[in-house]
Amino acid sequence: MGRGISWAKGNKQSPEWIAKRVAAIRTTKAAKGFRSTLNERFEKYAPSSGKGCWLWTGPLLNVGYGVLSDGGKHRGILAHRMAWERANGPIPEGMDVCHICDTPSCVNPSHFFLGTQADNNRDAWRKGRMVSALEALHRHHTRTLRTYRS
Repeated sequence: MGRGISWAKGNKQSPEWIAKRVAAIRTTKAAKGFRSTLNERFEKYAPSSGKGCWLWTGPLLNVGYGVLSDGGKHRGILAHRMAWERANGPIPEGMDVCHICDTPSCVNPSHFFLGTQADNNRDAWRKGRMVSALEALHRHHTRTLRTYRS
């Protein structure tokens, strides 16, 4: 015999009461300054010493770039873009923050330059980090042939 649950208004176990309580706790924490600012969170994960790479110690995307939560408003802020903006101001529309050092988790502003996507691709090509479409196709077919021959 199934027992249905009926929530009385104001019952401390009701979903409405729980939602109100969670909202009240969040509001209180925010008012008391529990929520750190974006700059405080950036500084927590970004060591800033020396001339070499400053490696981001916070969350990383699967491709290695540091990411910083902006409180759920968006998917997140890329750490190297925030590092650029903190050091140099806003990033112009249509421009990317490109790594000179080719280390995705680096947040040292002296290791960046502003460029278009085409500039970034040319830089990668010049440094041998990008293969041509023909070479990629050849690599794919070579791997496929090896798989079938095994």
